[in-house]
Amino acid sequence: MHKGSALWRRSVLALLTIAALVAAMFTVAAQGAPASAAAAGVITGTVTGTGGVPLSSISVMLLKDEGYANASTVQTDASGKYSIDLAQLEAGNYTLWAADFTYQYVGEYWDDTVSFEDATYFSLTSTSSVSAKNFVLVAGAHITGTVTSAADSSQLSQVSVLLLSAESGDVVRSAYISNGSFDLGGIPSGSYKLYFNPVFSGQPTASAGQYWNGATTWASAQTISIKAGETKSGHNAALVRGAMLSGRVTSETTGAPIEGVEVVLTDSHGLSMGYGLERTDANGYYAFQQMLRADSYTLKFGSDTSYVQDSARGFVSEYWENQQFESRSTPVVVAGTTAVVKNAQLVLGGSISGTVDLSAVVDPQFRGESTAYAFDSNTGKWVRQSASTTADDGTYSIPGLAAGTYRVGFEAYSSGTSLGTTFFDGSDTVEDATNVTVTGTGNTPNVDIVLDGDVIRLDGADRFDASASISKRNFIPGVEVAYVANGLNFPDALSGAPAAARASAPILLTLAGEIPPSIKAELQRLRPKQIIVLGGINSVSEAVKTQLGAYATSGTVSRLAGADRFAASAAISAGSAPVGIATVYVANGLNFPDALAGAPVASKAGSPILLVTPTTIPGTIEAELKRLKPGRIVVLGGVNSVSEAVKTQLGALTAGAVTRLAGADRFSASADISAKNFAANADVVYITNGLNFPDALSGAPVAGRDSAPILLVAPNSLPASIAAELTRLKPAKIVILGGVNSVNPSVAAQLQDYIVTPAP
Repeated sequence: MHKGSALWRRSVLALLTIAALVAAMFTVAAQGAPASAAAAGVITGTVTGTGGVPLSSISVMLLKDEGYANASTVQTDASGKYSIDLAQLEAGNYTLWAADFTYQYVGEYWDDTVSFEDATYFSLTSTSSVSAKNFVLVAGAHITGTVTSAADSSQLSQVSVLLLSAESGDVVRSAYISNGSFDLGGIPSGSYKLYFNPVFSGQPTASAGQYWNGATTWASAQTISIKAGETKSGHNAALVRGAMLSGRVTSETTGAPIEGVEVVLTDSHGLSMGYGLERTDANGYYAFQQMLRADSYTLKFGSDTSYVQDSARGFVSEYWENQQFESRSTPVVVAGTTAVVKNAQLVLGGSISGTVDLSAVVDPQFRGESTAYAFDSNTGKWVRQSASTTADDGTYSIPGLAAGTYRVGFEAYSSGTSLGTTFFDGSDTVEDATNVTVTGTGNTPNVDIVLDGDVIRLDGADRFDASASISKRNFIPGVEVAYVANGLNFPDALSGAPAAARASAPILLTLAGEIPPSIKAELQRLRPKQIIVLGGINSVSEAVKTQLGAYATSGTVSRLAGADRFAASAAISAGSAPVGIATVYVANGLNFPDALAGAPVASKAGSPILLVTPTTIPGTIEAELKRLKPGRIVVLGGVNSVSEAVKTQLGALTAGAVTRLAGADRFSASADISAKNFAANADVVYITNGLNFPDALSGAPVAGRDSAPILLVAPNSLPASIAAELTRLKPAKIVILGGVNSVNPSVAAQLQDYIVTPAP
């Protein structure tokens, strides 16, 4: 694609979006003056011109970084003030846009930029207290002129005038001419080019498009420089006739016409002609209804989208003449008014099919498209070839592929917003994806993709199956070590989470006297070099330890254990933590929430978690602390979990401070642990049931490996403290540990609101 193509399309879409918003804008009454102090659940501010003159009837709207905000667009009152109610607002990142649709002033995004891409964003919820957001708008420049026919000097209507940034090619302003003259206003100071584009309205256009001063190409178009508040008149255009392009598309094998082929034509700057494409009729004919100016064009005959007619699907798309890639295509040169005829013969291709595993996706608005990419050696890039909408059951088939090597990606969409692309086999980029070969007209099956949406769920039929599922999605075969712990109690697995995270190893759950079938299958898949059992023989029997030897490729199975849960946590620490470690975490060994929320923090710091009772430090823990000589100790949980007396006693076992991470309850404690240890714009956040422990046991080492927090929720509700922490974290992805009985679908749906898609 030419350099300017994406810019043109993005800008046109932006203008269409703005136009749709404006249609509803002027039905909103001007708001009353805002209060002087920042109130909860409202954004206020003042819009003035240069010199502090208040500007009335300026439209102010909230824009979300991933789409339209569900908040009213308002207009400033006579004193230039506005107020936006946030009552129905979804939590997320937002910016503001102040726009003058009389085009006397230059519209502006927060903070002091005319570009949406450069806007400053801020976090909002429906109850946020926000400082005043004031705007100072500068006077806009104007460019005026007339558009006539070169043939008879008559004034022309049905012409669009586009003001393009001379630097980027973006559309900055546009106007539709209905009376032969135009006035483009509200223009920021800068350098621009003007393009006059006859609009197809059901009949062929009588003139070709052109740039100002009769130029027919972007390169030859004159640049117009303008200053704030300046008016430049006399930018007139006399449009001339051009050439018409038509042709016929048939099957190379049979000669039969092909109906429904998409014919796409773009100029040397990437501007699409007509409405972007034409389609062949039942006899295979196509004709562009817009006259073409003198320029060189790229012509493509396509059956490579999900939207072509069935009659065209299966044929291989190509550029003129018979080229797979645009970089190798022959330009179609138009020099005068003589009609241009370009025919094409297409061949049938092969296909790639498979299934996209959507089982982890919790978003009901989730949709997607599977795409095959081929490598263009001229450009050194993988280029889109053909695509297929993925069915609700995840199946897809991509047709119309020439024999060769491809890579397959699945682009996910939620409510129309792209969530990124996952490639076969599990790669994040097309460069790292696995090759897929297509031979002749045959089908290459079983190209399956496991999809991780922005909110996913890892679960299973029971705690053991869930443990296997978490491992399968996070660890590849051949791991150095796998940890095994009792799945009916929490202490050993949580004490072992930091050690497993440091080793990038899974924790798999078992029964004391039996290895569940799902765990056996996962161990067979993992093929770990060694296995470490966490806990004594009452947690994992000697018989089970012996059976585990069949799954360790080195045959080595060892045990980290003690006489009780406290001694076991000391043994696990002794087996992995060095003397002089910077930090040791201490948690209640009789209840799980604090140790669970603290596991990723300890893992991130490379620190052990040692277990105590609410009122005592067991002798084995005291001995391990004396061995470790930690630089500091952090207590996880409030005084009901670990008393102040125990905290004071811990002070004698470190040369540094003893601090506490706590909250009013287990939920706010997990939020506090997260807030003090994890930065905003998190790659991933893990969510689990705070009233029961099984789902999170295997998830804790994964969160630790990812340096990601674990936040606790109730099965049927999202605690306020967790909602606030998610708003601060701005996660790109959320992973729910556990099934629908652990975290209800309604809670999963709420979590979607806290996702913040990273800027590309």
